[in-house]
Amino acid sequence: MVNSRIITMCTVATLLATVIAGTSALGGGAGAPAAPAAPAAPAAAVPAVGVESGERTIEDGGTGPYKAIMVSDSSIPTHTIFRPKDLSAFGDKVKLPILAWGNGGCSNSPSGHVNYLSEIASHGFIIVAIGPIPAAGGGRVRDGGRLLMANSFGDSLGRLLHPSLIRTYRDLFVNIGFRLEREEIFRGTKTGTPIDALISLYQKPSPIAGEDPSSR
Repeated sequence: MVNSRIITMCTVATLLATVIAGTSALGGGAGAPAAPAAPAAPAAAVPAVGVESGERTIEDGGTGPYKAIMVSDSSIPTHTIFRPKDLSAFGDKVKLPILAWGNGGCSNSPSGHVNYLSEIASHGFIIVAIGPIPAAGGGRVRDGGRLLMANSFGDSLGRLLHPSLIRTYRDLFVNIGFRLEREEIFRGTKTGTPIDALISLYQKPSPIAGEDPSSR
């Protein structure tokens, strides 16, 4: 019994010492002033949403009141942004309308629409187009290069597939200086439906010595 009492008293003493030590660590007794709190660490700087790069002006920047630019943004590198160049003209409270642009035809580049999108942006719009920013000079056929165009046609029920209209598309390239090298009609089926495709191969002639390329 004596040993049990000694063990019990030792246990109580140990617990009491632990409580006293913990109280001291927290600022002393009941009347002791609390220790001053450590100064808070400065908040980390919030990084910018994205960094723009590759700024380019398409032709004269559009005919609207706000000359437009085409840029890439690091936050969405898979898209191209068209916007007014000088955003300060709108102040801090004006929010510009945003247009999400899909190129159509499963295309992952807005290269065929840059003039159109730049024109819209020059009237106070921000446009986010699918596809990375086109390379400078991209989307053009070099002198002496070739262009292959395929158009399905032959369905009398589809007005946009009518042969006369498809050949109008073909003639547009001829009228701007391309030479039609070869043309074939491919006949097949798609999901069980007969379909014809007009395959046209063009060549862009090299400029003649002394000729002004802009005159062609």
